[in-house]
Amino acid sequence: MHGRVTKERGAAKFHKCEHCGLEAQDWAYDHLDMNEKRELAYGVFSRDITHYIPLCKKCHAKFDRKGEKKDRAIGYLEAMLEVKTHNDL
Repeated sequence: MHGRVTKERGAAKFHKCEHCGLEAQDWAYDHLDMNEKRELAYGVFSRDITHYIPLCKKCHAKFDRKGEKKDRAIGYLEAMLEVKTHNDL
């Protein structure tokens, strides 16, 4: 997906980091897509390139740590909902 973002929007290094304003190095998924996808090999991502933001390495690492916490919480809630639904049958 990052390759498609780069193809459509250019290399991240030609953009400023969304968080600190320094030169960006990476495209990062913003975790805001209501139709986000989950795959074991890739984790959580979006097929919509507008949900990717340019970030420097430092901000990307911080942002990913926050996103991982959110993803774990969502995964836990989805698992609990699945158990509840299964027990209600």
